[in-house]
Amino acid sequence: MNWSTSVISTISSDTDPVISVTFDSAKYIFNASENTSRAFLQSPCNHWGRARAVFLTDVGTQRSAGLAGLLMTLTDGGLRDLSVVGPPGLTHLLATMRFHVRRKGALLEPVEITPDADLTSDATPTPVFKDSNVSVYAIPVSPDIGSFKHESSPSNTMDCSASITTQPSSSKLKRKRAPSPQHSSKRTLVRTSEEEHSANHSPQVDSLDRVRQLPAFSPSPLEGEMAQEWRRLLIKSMIYGHPSATLTVNDAEDPPSSKKGKGKRSASEPTANRSYPSQPVGWYHRLPRFQPPSEQNAGFSRASKSVMSYLLVGPEVRGKFDAQKAETLGVRGFLRGQLTRGKTITFKVDDGNGRMIERVVKPEDCVGPPEKPSAILILDIPSQGHIESLTSTFVDSPFFEKFRSQTNTEYKLQLVYHLCGEGVLTDDRYKAFMNGFGENVHHVVASPSHLPDPVTFTSVGYNQLKLNALDAQMFPIPTFSTTPKVELSSVPNLPNNIVPLQTNLVTQIRPFRPPTLDQRAIESDRFHPAAASTLSLSRTTTESFSSSQQTANDAAELKGSGDDVTIVPLGTSSAVPTRYRNVSGTLIMIPRWGSVLFDAGEGSYGQISRFFSKNSSDPQNADETLRNLKCIFVSHTHGDHHMGVAKILRARRQLEPSPPDPLFLVAPNNVILYLREFDDIEDLGFSDRDSGVVAIVSDTLVDSGTSRYGRTRYGPRGSVEDSWNNELSFRRLVKDMCEALGLDSFTTVPVNHGVRCFGAVLRHKQGWTIVFSGDTMPCADLVEAGMNSTLLIHEATMGDDQLEIAAAKAHSTVGQAITAGTQMDARNILLTHFSARYPKMPPSLLDSGEPSEKPKPVIGVALDGARISIGNMRRLNAYLPAIEQMFLDVPDEDDVDAAMAE
Repeated sequence: MNWSTSVISTISSDTDPVISVTFDSAKYIFNASENTSRAFLQSPCNHWGRARAVFLTDVGTQRSAGLAGLLMTLTDGGLRDLSVVGPPGLTHLLATMRFHVRRKGALLEPVEITPDADLTSDATPTPVFKDSNVSVYAIPVSPDIGSFKHESSPSNTMDCSASITTQPSSSKLKRKRAPSPQHSSKRTLVRTSEEEHSANHSPQVDSLDRVRQLPAFSPSPLEGEMAQEWRRLLIKSMIYGHPSATLTVNDAEDPPSSKKGKGKRSASEPTANRSYPSQPVGWYHRLPRFQPPSEQNAGFSRASKSVMSYLLVGPEVRGKFDAQKAETLGVRGFLRGQLTRGKTITFKVDDGNGRMIERVVKPEDCVGPPEKPSAILILDIPSQGHIESLTSTFVDSPFFEKFRSQTNTEYKLQLVYHLCGEGVLTDDRYKAFMNGFGENVHHVVASPSHLPDPVTFTSVGYNQLKLNALDAQMFPIPTFSTTPKVELSSVPNLPNNIVPLQTNLVTQIRPFRPPTLDQRAIESDRFHPAAASTLSLSRTTTESFSSSQQTANDAAELKGSGDDVTIVPLGTSSAVPTRYRNVSGTLIMIPRWGSVLFDAGEGSYGQISRFFSKNSSDPQNADETLRNLKCIFVSHTHGDHHMGVAKILRARRQLEPSPPDPLFLVAPNNVILYLREFDDIEDLGFSDRDSGVVAIVSDTLVDSGTSRYGRTRYGPRGSVEDSWNNELSFRRLVKDMCEALGLDSFTTVPVNHGVRCFGAVLRHKQGWTIVFSGDTMPCADLVEAGMNSTLLIHEATMGDDQLEIAAAKAHSTVGQAITAGTQMDARNILLTHFSARYPKMPPSLLDSGEPSEKPKPVIGVALDGARISIGNMRRLNAYLPAIEQMFLDVPDEDDVDAAMAE
């Protein structure tokens, strides 16, 4: 049985390591960092439909920020059975996704590992996952207490309902891991340390089913196993409808919307017209608080908490059949097949004298000895404080010790992936550990200082390189580096067979071939060769660029307030990313005041890092961009509009020094609830009102005095959680937010979408107004609220020939967006949020919009990574013919199957 591994993404400005293990019949994915789905799309190894399990080494944003998007991609692609394996907190993590990851027809099996099996035992540990291809064993890796830097402990983790016992700090302790049955729809979850303690100290006197029948049931106070059972019920309600799955829930608190909203990327997405299980009572309440193991309470840093590493052992392969020996023994036909299947056969043969005698042939008589199973290790070592814990496992455990033995007769370790934090690779202890493996073992290393930072998404990077020739200021080249800070070859005393972790690095495990870059990826990368030499443009594109530049230079620039406000689209695709577009995100940079981010789909932080660089010497680098971010506005709960918020908040939380001001998060209740629940796993800043996060529910900013868009018209808020802002405090928070950004007002407008969704209107003291539509069909309320605006940023998901589809999905066409801007007397319109049907450019803007006596606004098309000042909108408009011509020269790459397109 042949199998291989491939690197889907590595450490870079916009990705973290993701590794795929591929068999003919299945794929196993290790980690799901932000941009995992998009990296699969860019990779030539993008057959994600065969995925059978996802393994997380950590449940924080660095390793899991792309999990929700990956789950939706896999289930929308037809996957019906998936296991997700990870350390404590995994079940809580999955349950937090219930508002935006809702899919029908699949079975999701969470397997939460707890280190409670005695690794010093002579017995072979039970794998945490096992099927016909692989057996996967978990290796807990804990920090040495006192070896990591303590961050301020967030207050909201200290009142958690479940008590946690403190683990001894010595790495020589007996670390345990609970067994997990083989891959099956009947698999039971592994108990967490939280549950074990509660089971021993807080006996449950009732069942969850009985507690849920109480009139005032709320899941928030639940503890221990009952809390875990509640989380598992939510996961079943979230990914549901598999024939082998059973689900019993109470009546729904809030029925689903009757309109089909966005984010529903396949026919399997639930709507009111399909079989749709009710949400359990308590669905909209806060989850029972998850308290991480004790070492995490020092600020939720990866350097201060336990992670998981994994050993993957492939199948045992039968020995070769000796046909000549079989012929000598008289074994023919179907009997040979029985021998190869390990059966002893009995048959009659002629003894040479005409007599038939019975002969017994055993498999070993004709079949050679079985081939030793091949194995790989995926080791996550966040800090130097984790080294002793990891290395001691391979000394204390007789089972794991075999894999560093030079005379291992049971297994054949072929490859070790080392995911190293800063300082790990150069630590003498770790180098000694690496050199202890057999001389034929190959090592692939990810270490931040020892890897280059090439452009990950080379398709869009190449287009940006060409657009840079059109206007270098408006279309800056993404930051990248093809050389590391420190060459791996300069580190002394490393093993001989060592290479850096690079995207599209493929290792054939059986039959073994050393790590090699996939030739297809090399051939498809046009960005780096072009960036290293002279860019070549076609004659038609060159001529179109020249003509558009002349038109732009001749255009009369109409000066006005807000001309120096800059818009940076971080993502302009609807629902799913494509090779050329990330999902929703629009950064508004207000000179001397700070920035506002309208929506933040997955990958938004990576876009900031790539567009503004991670180089601290650059005056406007990514860290400074985060430091100046004053507000994130999330329009609605569909995942492509907010699944990047947690990563941004976490990165902002890690800035040194901390930002001087808080970040205001304006979002629907359910988005705030999700992020507060995630804050239990990793510190996002909700406990810090000085430089952390201040949440404001979108409803509180609606101008309820306006006749046509009052709150009640748009149905329930969707959450019965106590309001984050009471009527007195929210006025003060809104006032603080407006003062921080120099705004006269910041109002939200309920718009027409399949779920509760808001647009936003920002009116600045300097006299300019920006309107953001969110996702919406044509909406008169938005037009009324945004009259005489300086800039309208409006979704334009569909072409004008897709009116019926746009209405069914509660979106706008290009023409409808232009009509809205014309009706509100907007000076400029920036179109964004384009369907994957149009991966390069939206349909032509010519003759779009309804006839009107009013002059049409200046119209521009948002492109990922552009920097568009309001004063340069006319220039962008003049460039449109050149941009369209440039995309005509780009070969089709079939970004998304038409059936999957929004």
